[in-house]
Amino acid sequence: MENIQSFLEVGQIHISGKDLLQYRIQTIDELAVLIKHLQNFQLLTQKRGDFLLFKQAYELVINKEHLTKEGILRIVSLKASLNRGLSE
Repeated sequence: MENIQSFLEVGQIHISGKDLLQYRIQTIDELAVLIKHLQNFQLLTQKRGDFLLFKQAYELVINKEHLTKEGILRIVSLKASLNRGLSE
């Protein structure tokens, strides 16, 4: 995790108990760095599909569409689709 943090130059590592370590990217600016990296070095399999859904939600926030009822509903819909596996 330290290597990832050092490479991306964003995020924080958190220790939660003796068996849990988390790498967190939390701000919009930090997310932009991660998204740019994942666009240049694309994920494979289902993770790519999940990334594309996540990126759509990120773009809704960037465009301030999350401030509308329709925007929030769209984000909720995108979240519901995450980690569901690839469709035919």
